Amino acid sequence: MKKYLVAILLSLSFAVVNAQNSGTLVFVPNSGPVNIIETVNMRSALGTINLDPFAVYDIDGNKKGFNYADIGGSPFLIDDWRLAIIYDVNLKKIAVVKIRFNTYSNQIHYLDNKDQELIADKGALKKIDILKADDKEVELILEKGFTSEKNKLANDQFLEVLNTGSVKLLKQITNKIVEKDSLVGTAKVIKFSSSVSYYLNKENSCERLRKLDQSEIFALLTNKDVVAEYEKNNKQKLRKEKDVIEFLNYYNSHNH
Repeated sequence: MKKYLVAILLSLSFAVVNAQNSGTLVFVPNSGPVNIIETVNMRSALGTINLDPFAVYDIDGNKKGFNYADIGGSPFLIDDWRLAIIYDVNLKKIAVVKIRFNTYSNQIHYLDNKDQELIADKGALKKIDILKADDKEVELILEKGFTSEKNKLANDQFLEVLNTGSVKLLKQITNKIVEKDSLVGTAKVIKFSSSVSYYLNKENSCERLRKLDQSEIFALLTNKDVVAEYEKNNKQKLRKEKDVIEFLNYYNSHNH
């Protein structure tokens, strides 16, 4: 996936300027000032919901009765806290905060300016650009709003967007809680178990793929001339994620 440079001033992890009544600004080259909203306003902008960030909730918001510390493994897409640029439902940048995406509950955990862990209201957000650990470029993009007749996605389900252009490959990592026998005694242990699904988003339609299969992907695309030209010049089958991304970048650049 094409990486977008969002280099933050090298001498200061990111430059901040206090502004009266407008929170704190982070200056992102090629992007302009982005607001890191002060604690009270941040909670308002991200639509913080009143959930215990250490307790386990399912994707419908139901409390499960135990904490994440009681379960083996991790529900988070990336365990470390990562700086991220947050966009509201109108794709307006509203904050730069440290976040973790919970793939079990489909919730966005974030740290406020006092490093208190909170949970954002998904309804207030549209897109999240998660930066690499060095805060210099985007590592991955999360976005919601891909519900269509071709899938069973909830409208607030965040998916990873793997490429740009009119046809996109989307990735969903989900976690479920499983119970297994302990290696010691008769006690049961509970742990997270993850699975991956892929979707092809095109022309206001988003269809779940049975797997990353070249035949299925080619059949879903409308410009058969571009597909035929690609097949003529590339004999290797599309089986891996990176291969599909490279093909879709080619397809989008030739699909006029």
